[in-house]
Amino acid sequence: MTKSQGYQKQFDRVKRFYEHFKLINDGLPLPCNDKYKIYDLDEIYAFFIFCYHLKDWIKNDDSVDESIRDEVESFVARNNCLKVCGDICNGLKHLVLDPNRMRSNKQPEFKSKKVSVNFKYKEQPVMKVKFFVSTDSGIKDTFELATECLETWEKFIEQNIKKIKT
Repeated sequence: MTKSQGYQKQFDRVKRFYEHFKLINDGLPLPCNDKYKIYDLDEIYAFFIFCYHLKDWIKNDDSVDESIRDEVESFVARNNCLKVCGDICNGLKHLVLDPNRMRSNKQPEFKSKKVSVNFKYKEQPVMKVKFFVSTDSGIKDTFELATECLETWEKFIEQNIKKIKT
């Protein structure tokens, strides 16, 4: 794979998995087919893993200005949502999150989910699943966290990478 514009491929992947996550969060018509295994966290886990590692794709993409590649780690360190995303990612990668490698100091851990089914007259029932991560500062809706992460990356790319390219 060419490293040129590699970050864009990863960012597109983040956005695709965000859309999968959105379907789970907003609701899928019942019965859900095998494409959307609503009971499975894999889609959501994948979003956080791809989202966090976008920083590595930016750092390794030769088409991105070197000053931006050098800045991306400190950008992540300044954004709480991305630090929590990193802790979720590393906890998933290693089964447990090493306290010495924690970025957010919030101990994020998937703890609960809420399933609801909406039945409307003459409409196909829709099942929504919301997942929650517990942190030292409370419970956080994972889709809200994902939205914050995606918006943070979009802003970074728009303000730093895209302006250099034009």
